Amino acid sequence: MTKTLTTDRAEGVAFKLEKLEKTLVKKGLPSLKIEWSNRRLEIERAEGGGTALAFTPIRFVELIDVTIDSAVICHEGWEFAGVISGVGADENLISAAPSFELPEKFRHVDPNHCDQCKKSRCRKETFILHRKGEFRQVGRNCMKDFLGHCVGFKLSAWASWSSLIDEAVSADGDWHGERPDSLPITVKEWLALSIIHIQEFGFLSKAKANEIGHPATGSEVRRRVFNPDKSDKPFGAPSERVLNMAGEVIEWAQSLDDSSEFNRNLRAAASQQWNIHWRTAGILVAAFPCFQRAKEKQVARTSRKAANAHRKHVGQIGERREFDLKIKVVREFETQFGVSFFTTCEDELGNVIVSKSSVWLGNEGERVTVKATIKEHSEFNQCPQTVINRPKVLQTES
Repeated sequence: MTKTLTTDRAEGVAFKLEKLEKTLVKKGLPSLKIEWSNRRLEIERAEGGGTALAFTPIRFVELIDVTIDSAVICHEGWEFAGVISGVGADENLISAAPSFELPEKFRHVDPNHCDQCKKSRCRKETFILHRKGEFRQVGRNCMKDFLGHCVGFKLSAWASWSSLIDEAVSADGDWHGERPDSLPITVKEWLALSIIHIQEFGFLSKAKANEIGHPATGSEVRRRVFNPDKSDKPFGAPSERVLNMAGEVIEWAQSLDDSSEFNRNLRAAASQQWNIHWRTAGILVAAFPCFQRAKEKQVARTSRKAANAHRKHVGQIGERREFDLKIKVVREFETQFGVSFFTTCEDELGNVIVSKSSVWLGNEGERVTVKATIKEHSEFNQCPQTVINRPKVLQTES
């Protein structure tokens, strides 16, 4: 795992990693291999859009790369596969270990249940172990009984520390001291403050923040709310408009499908009833820009549907007939048989006619009369398309 940090953050990260290393050695766990490299100066151009700045400021940032490597403990085929965290919603928050895709059932199981002791009691998290396609959900204290006291303790400690390693060097790892299980703020309030911040300063994802060594938006919002600097502009009370917008984001997030792990985790985070779990703070900040993109796509789909409402398929498949067309788009591409052209046209009624052949029909904007065979009736982006084959140009008008 390699992360890029600013040098002013590197000192604090080095201190955390040193503490991790001492604990690993003390417990007889595989030690960390830590390498600092590629110290350099880079120009950072801060975007002024959305702020009071009328120019784009430039500053030099000193960056350094840290590479961390640690062996995985495996005993009798059992290895650490992930962590289940209950966040007080209908779905659990899942953190899978690298190279593991966890079964869907763990998203809806009792997060406090342990397969070893068969009991459900209050737990911060439970571990998922894997061996030859079999998964087990085991509590921290029961790891010793499940695997044997020595190995079970080591695997339990390694699972905890491996997640802390990632937190120590992540752009969102700006908490001081021990993290609380929950933050004293509701989902709607947290989203409202996130929206205010994003509208003022824009959004920077955690992945992009790691690339440029700059704090992610989630980290900045947490700092402004819980540990503000004197130079920070204090958050005012969210307006009714912002609160309504936060409510819309929550409804949208709770309706997300299962198409990705991000969707499922965001849906679980947005379904929390009371104070938010600290693990969900970052993903909830990302909810607003995701909601905006989804809304823009929906508007585009609605616009396309309205534009295509009058369009329909032309003729019958297999029919050879004449078409009076206006060429809209011409794309040239190479095939094993030579050059071919993908030509999109419209007839006098606005119906879309598509030709994919080696025949050149004309330039974009020209009107042509062609004779062709109707190959198929298809649809692209909610637009009915009539695909023609073996076209022959009868007349061309500029």
